[in-house]
Amino acid sequence: MHSESSISMYQVSIEYGLSEMMNTQAMGITVSKLAPNVSKWFPDLPELEADFPAGTIDHSAEPIYPELPKWEESIMEARSRYASIIKALADKYPHENLLLVTHGEGVGASISYFEMGLEIYDVEYCAYSVLERQVTAEPGDEHGGFTFTADSFKVMTKSGSTGIRYAPV
Repeated sequence: MHSESSISMYQVSIEYGLSEMMNTQAMGITVSKLAPNVSKWFPDLPELEADFPAGTIDHSAEPIYPELPKWEESIMEARSRYASIIKALADKYPHENLLLVTHGEGVGASISYFEMGLEIYDVEYCAYSVLERQVTAEPGDEHGGFTFTADSFKVMTKSGSTGIRYAPV
């Protein structure tokens, strides 16, 4: 039971598309031997919610990926997944600043997919990237809605400054 004073001022949602790469390279040989028989990789939402302060989970947020990726996805499939999820979430919440928490390969993809011609050669533990894009809102339909137009992402992270190192290819 949580007290009223523990109600979270931040809300989180679980996006399965930001999960670790589901392959031997990421999980290791031991896990790869067990993986075909694993039926549950991640706790159910009610289990997680019990561990967070009241009001932390945003129940209105629908995940882009309804479940974890399937086992033995390729590295390129995972990188593409990360990039598409980042863009989809930014498009879904165009007026919000987003903090997306993922694994090293996802952080690397956030740089290499949005600034072509870079090779990621090191992603430290707790590394992060900063992406920015211009979003404009124009009056939409007669119901008072708005239409959002977004430019491409610009990588703001300088190599080595946030735990990720890259170089031009």
